[in-house]
Amino acid sequence: MEEKPMSIKTRYLKTSVNVSLSFPSWLVQICDNFCENNDLGVSELHRRAIKEYIANHRHEKAKSNIDYWEEVYQETMKESC
Repeated sequence: MEEKPMSIKTRYLKTSVNVSLSFPSWLVQICDNFCENNDLGVSELHRRAIKEYIANHRHEKAKSNIDYWEEVYQETMKESC
């Protein structure tokens, strides 16, 4: 029986990589305040913002559709080979 490759949903949504980002201090204060007022973690805000930014620049229809991110991942993997 042939093994199906794992999708981004099962492979990468359960893993994380720590990254270091630099932001102006005023933006950090705005982010912290926004997160506190909206019961949101700063990392979650950053993830959502990055996904939205990329989606807006790739396809207006995309926004936060998980199937869209599967397509982006597959395209990225093809380009990196």
